[in-house]
Formats: sequence, structure tokens, C-alpha cells
Amino acid sequence: GVAKNIIAGVMIVIAVLFVTLGWRAALIVALSLPLCTLLSMVVLGYLDVPIHQLSMTGLVVALGLLVDASIVVTDEIRKHLLEGDEALKAMQKAVKRMTVPLVSATATTVLAFTPMAILEGPSGDFLGSLATCVIVMLVMSLILALSVTATLGGRLLPGAITERPAWWRSGMVLTRARERFAASVDWSLKYPLASVLLAASIPLLGFASVSTLTAQFFPGTDRDQMYLRVEMPKSAGIEATLELVRQLDADLRAEPLIRRVDWSVGESPPAFYYNLRSNKRNAPGWAEGMVLTRDENQTNALIRRMQKNFDRKYPQAQILVLGIDQGPPVEAPLEVILYGPNTHTLRVLGEQFRQRLQELPDITHTKLSISPAAPKVEFQLDKEKLRRLGLERTQVAELVDGYLRGRFGGAVIEDTEQLRIRAKLERQAWQDSDELLNLQIPVPGQLGQPRFVPLSTVGELKIVPDDAPIGRRDSERINQVQAFLTRGVLPEEALKLLRQSLADDPVPLPDGYRYSFGGDSGEREGVVNDLIGPVGLVMSLLLATIMLTFNSWRLTALAFGVVICAFGLSFLALALFRYPLGIMALVGVIGSIGVAINACIIILTSFQQSPAAASGDKDAMRDEVLDSSRHIISTTLTTFGGFLPLILEGSQFWPPFAMAIAGGVLLSTIISFYLVPPAYVLLGAPQDNRIERAQLKAARGALA
Repeated sequence: GVAKNIIAGVMIVIAVLFVTLGWRAALIVALSLPLCTLLSMVVLGYLDVPIHQLSMTGLVVALGLLVDASIVVTDEIRKHLLEGDEALKAMQKAVKRMTVPLVSATATTVLAFTPMAILEGPSGDFLGSLATCVIVMLVMSLILALSVTATLGGRLLPGAITERPAWWRSGMVLTRARERFAASVDWSLKYPLASVLLAASIPLLGFASVSTLTAQFFPGTDRDQMYLRVEMPKSAGIEATLELVRQLDADLRAEPLIRRVDWSVGESPPAFYYNLRSNKRNAPGWAEGMVLTRDENQTNALIRRMQKNFDRKYPQAQILVLGIDQGPPVEAPLEVILYGPNTHTLRVLGEQFRQRLQELPDITHTKLSISPAAPKVEFQLDKEKLRRLGLERTQVAELVDGYLRGRFGGAVIEDTEQLRIRAKLERQAWQDSDELLNLQIPVPGQLGQPRFVPLSTVGELKIVPDDAPIGRRDSERINQVQAFLTRGVLPEEALKLLRQSLADDPVPLPDGYRYSFGGDSGEREGVVNDLIGPVGLVMSLLLATIMLTFNSWRLTALAFGVVICAFGLSFLALALFRYPLGIMALVGVIGSIGVAINACIIILTSFQQSPAAASGDKDAMRDEVLDSSRHIISTTLTTFGGFLPLILEGSQFWPPFAMAIAGGVLLSTIISFYLVPPAYVLLGAPQDNRIERAQLKAARGALA
């Protein structure tokens, strides 16, 4: 399961750190994982964030990112120790050097997740806990990296610094690879424009591949659960529904993959998943079944097989065999919503669109929100006959209601609870129209003795259409045409086919009528609009954060370019391995931004803090890149290795998310090493005058 994959990812992270930084550094970073998780759990408990699959996803995102800060601080301490500094001095220098880059990188990632954290409504329920978990864990990891990790690094790392340390003590050094890497950095600094163009072509290729990605905004799940919705014709009674449920129950229990079946007839059961609705009451033709299977990996195939079997075997009812999906509640995966003033016209148009949907492949069932009204039995009283018998309409109505629905009379005590007793006629006594007309009505008789006459004496039965419910949206009448898909077929693929069908052969609409698409597509548009709402404020804060970090508009523009490149790299990773583009993939994209911007900020601040590099010395720039490369490569490999088990897991939920973040981070090293340094050269080596003033002040103090 996911827990095993997370543990495997943590083990891969520790193994990578053992090889790249040595066992002491690996131990220090490994200790930060449980500490950060425990502290985050305390904060999340205080914020009343529940622990479920989405909040666990947030923890997984953060686990892939929180080691970055610890790795950077640990490697920086190690570098200063190798330069001959004492442990305390090395720790102080590392914290001073890395505080601004780490705070800035953490702030940019937190701001990127902020629109999700403040999202409201059903979409907020879906994404809010995920984003909140990421934000809390990133803040905790930053605090730990600058305090606990720095302290442990100053205490444990000096023992690994010797004249000729073994690789398991201070990490493996590949001399030949380092020389070739240095030569490639020299080339990029010598030909900065060519290097920038070559490096930028990779994310541009990712943006170009977006059109090939299949949209799946809300991912499916791999659960050992499915459920059935059974809808009989509107004229069906509860007995017919119960009989069909008994047959379905027998078929389900005969299936070896099914281990438990529970039913609710006449009403919806309590919602057992966060996005399921419980909105049916007093519906004799309605039933729902909750099914548990023995293998979550075979549940989707079982759903497809049972849907075909039930459609063939029970044509008298609409039976939907459905799986569990993520996202806000959606009545149907594919919807066409018709708007117009006239109910009859909406019904006619709805039938035309329903037939068009039914012609598409992989559509299992369709339904309309405005359907032909169900017949009902109406007893029409004869006023003249009532007058002759001395009866009132209300008297007859109350008597018939008492026969059919009963009257309370007395109560019994069960334990400490008082249960009222209702007395009514047996259902068999009024099951058909003849028995209903034969119900006895008491009328005043001679000498005060009542006499009884049949109900047929005072009126007659008629079959009339019931009132059909009419939906409205923004004060307009609507008819929702809903379609349900074969399990595993993406709603976006079906929507593309429907759009093409309507483009090739449009359904003519009278004046004043229009349609829109709902279902998964409608919810996706709603979520995107909600996410875009606060983007202006978030981008302003992001701009201010990066500007305060560099004190340079040119470097701020370069950092924003790296953010854009991170999106393109993640899109390219999804396209190469043919994963759909959904909300979980977008979460992975945002997560990869944190690592990419972290590497960019570390390199650029190292340039600014080096007088030689800041003055345009390309050899000094190369040396700064080489010094930063160790922890950048370490964070890249640990992030990729940590998410590798989730990529290989093969479910619907985790691989797109894991590939977006891991693939994006892996490709971002190209941007970090071959776009950021040469772009710094092309921009004229912008300097931070705050550093210059601090250096001048220090020089004056030394002279004094």
C-alpha cells in the first residue's frame, strides 16, 4: 500500500544521502523527517485538520520537499568545516549564508499553495487540507533546518573531516565527473546565449506537449469499495423494488471478489465517503447498495463486468454500478445543461441531447432531470353525493388517510424508550383499485347508529400525471441531461467526442435557449475559477518576496522565469510517460517549483555574496556553481528517489502526482546549472547594494 511506498521512499532518500553526503549527514537529515512530521501533526491537530487521503497527500508532498532545507544546511556546514573553520563558526556561517535563500524558497512554495488552502466550498474540502498540510510541514522543516539540523551538523559532522576521508564518512566524490561538469559550466558561461536557448528549449517543449495531455481534473481511487444505484420506473412500488434488490443481492453475493453487501431501499444510505450525497427520501422505486470487494486492484474490472451483466439481465430498471472518485460531489461525470423558458421545449430538447449522448461509445446510461411525470391516482369526490350523505370533503380525506397511513393509539415501553403504536389497514386490503374503492366510509344513520358505504359511493378514481419537478439555475429553468461512463473512461475524453458530434451535426435550438456542459467539466471550471481568484494577491506577495531576496528587478525576473520553466518541465515529464493532467498532477507541479526556485536562489545569492562572481568573474561563478552543486544534486536525487515508489505503484491517484514533482525536479537541474548562471551573465551580473554596503562597512571597521 501507500504506507509501504512512503517507507520505501524514505529508505531511498537515506540511501542517496549516505552515498552523496556520508552516513553522519544522512543520519542528521533522516532525524529531521520524524521530528518534522510529529511537530506538524501537533499543529495540524490544533488547526482541526483531519487525517485522510488528501491530508496524507499533503504530508507526502512535504516529505519530498522538507529534506531540502536540511540537506542544504548540512552540506553548507560540511563545506565550511572542510575550509578549516571550527564547528561553531561553521554552523554560524552556514545558518547566516542559507537563512535568506531557505526562507525565500519556503515562502515562494507556501505562497504557491495558498490559493488551495483558502479555497471554500466542496472544492476547498477536497484541496484545503492537502495545501494546509504542505504549508505547515514546510514551515516546520524550515524551523528545524535552521535550528536542530544546524546544531546536529555542528556536533556530528566534524568527526567526518579528515585528510583523506572515506566515502561513507563524507560522501562520494567522482573526480572525473566533477571535471566534466566544470567544463560544461565553463562552456555555458563562455557562450551564455546559446546555453540559455538550449536549456529553455526543454521547458518550451513541455508547454508544447500540454495539448497532448488528457485532462482528468479529479483522479480516481483504487479502493475496495463500489456502490449500486437502482432506479425503478416512477410507477413502481416498494415491493417491486425489494424483489429486484433481492435478485441483485443474490447475484452480488455469488461473485467471489465480493465480501460484503449492504442495502438501503426507499431512501439514500448515510454518506460513507466525503463526496457522496444522501438526498433521497420516501422514494419507493429507489435503492442503493454498498459493496466491499476483496482486491482493490480488481475493483474497476469488476464494476465494468457487473454493469454489463445487470444491464442485460434487468432491463426493467436503471442500474448504475459506480466506483469511488475524488473531488467535489458530481451527480454525473458528463452533463449537458439546457436553459430556456418553456418546460415542454426543454423536455423535447433534452430528449434530443440524450439520444446524442447515447450514441457515443462508453456511455452506459443517460437520464433527464425533466422527465415524463409519473402517473398518480386521484380520487375525485362528488359534491352532490357528499351532501346527500351528510359528509364533508375533509371527513372523507381524514378517513382515507387513517386507513392508508394509520392512526396513533397508545404506546409501549421498551427499556427506557416509549414507542408509539400506529394502527392501519394491511397493504393487501387496498393494493388494487377495486379494493381501494371498497373502503368503508361511515355515514350518519338512524337513531344515531352509523352505517357504512363503500368509497365508490361518493366519487371515482382517475389516473392523472403528477407534477414533474423543474430545476432552476440563476432563476432560469433548466433540464440536465446526464450521462454515465464505463468505469475507467475519462470524462474529458467523452466530452471531446460529444463536442465533435455537436460540431458536425448541431442540435437546433430555438431563440432564447442555450446549453452548457456540467459534470466533471463544470466542476473543473468552478475550481479553476476559485483558484484563479486570489492569484493576483499571491503573485504580488511572491514578487515582493523574491524582490526582497535579491534587491534586483533583473534577478527577480530571472527567478520568475525559473518558476515558469518548472511548469514546463513537469508538463514534459507527464507527457513523456503519458499521464493525465489533473489536480494531483498540478499539485506535483507546484511542489516542483519549490525545489527549482530553491536551487535558483542558492546559486544567485552565492553569486551576489562573492565579490569576484558579482563583478563578472566567470571562474568565480563556476566555482560557486560547483560549490552549490553538491546539495542541489543531493536534493534532486532524494526528491526523485523519494517519489519513485509512488510512481511505480501503478494506481490512478499517486503516479501522475509523483511523476509531475519527481520528473520536474529531475529536469530542473538543467535549468539550475545551464540557464541560471549564463542568464546572470547576460543580465550584466546584477549586484545587491545591501551586500556592498555591508562589505564596505566591515572594511571601514577593520581599518579603524
